[in-house]
Amino acid sequence: MKGFLRAITRIYARLVSLFPPKFRQDFGEEMQVVFSEMLSHAAGQGKWRLAVACAHELIDFPVLLVRAHLEEKHMNAIFRSQPVRFAFRGLVGLSLGLACLRSISMYIVYWLSTSFGGQMGAGWLHVLAVFAGCGTAALAAGLVFALLFGERTHMGWYVLVGTLGWFIPQGSLYVLNMSLYNQLDVEQSSMLSYVVLALMGGFIGMMLCVANSKRRFSLWPLIAAAFLFPILSFFLPKLFILGVYTSRSFYFATILLLALFLAGAVFLTIKIDRRGLWMVLAGAISYPLIVYLYNLLLQLLHIHLAMPGNSLNAVYQIKAGLLILPEGIVLGLLLGLIFGWQSRATRASA
Repeated sequence: MKGFLRAITRIYARLVSLFPPKFRQDFGEEMQVVFSEMLSHAAGQGKWRLAVACAHELIDFPVLLVRAHLEEKHMNAIFRSQPVRFAFRGLVGLSLGLACLRSISMYIVYWLSTSFGGQMGAGWLHVLAVFAGCGTAALAAGLVFALLFGERTHMGWYVLVGTLGWFIPQGSLYVLNMSLYNQLDVEQSSMLSYVVLALMGGFIGMMLCVANSKRRFSLWPLIAAAFLFPILSFFLPKLFILGVYTSRSFYFATILLLALFLAGAVFLTIKIDRRGLWMVLAGAISYPLIVYLYNLLLQLLHIHLAMPGNSLNAVYQIKAGLLILPEGIVLGLLLGLIFGWQSRATRASA
């Protein structure tokens, strides 16, 4: 127990260093003494009392920290800093981008599929519907991306990169859903969904790096991928079957295909700037985790988000887009902060 208390005391001392210099000089030592005495007293009353005392301190500490910075007028400088500004842009841009992708693409794909008289998995007509629906949705998301992250003199570049960056994973997702998901069991479909989320997160990180670099050579791989990825998503898993019609062969072929897609995003990012690799990895790792924790939280709160399945109902599609906003907000904050820190470091070294 003594070792645990010493560790908490050291952590608290580090946190105290976050206060403004004048505040630390006047109250820092006193705060640490009071905190140490409080820990000792609470520990003597049992582990539960110690946990409650630490929880109260965890709640009160951020309030006191913000108040101290406001009093010394440091908070305005923090909110004007590049990481925080990009975090806010990421919060808005990625959440709205993901909402646009889900709402607009779903509506147009289902509408065109119904107009063609086809069903999910109906072949080339549905592939064309996917291209039209996902392309329109990606353009809307690309415009949001350009407005928040773009520079006035390069708005067209940001729109183009944003559209391609949103379209490639979303188009692949729809085609995979069309050609594979109905062949998989529930566990395989769930796992594949998280792999697709990793692909989406990785591509978002790559999209930010490519757009910020403004290097024209990086555009051609994205244009080629915009045509090839959905087509490969349709054909390659089928080729892997080699005449054996099993869900297992479908499943592993698709995992391999998505891994290749993500490897392509990593390779392109490294070609542009090795520091951007952190953006791709952060997106690929965090997005599936964010969605998993979000769903787990909904289950713990006994919140069921099931809605009527009328896919041609515009209200339904808007609700479907709103449901993804919390995921986009958290992902946008994370990637926005990383992007802002990298941009600040790049400018400082220039």
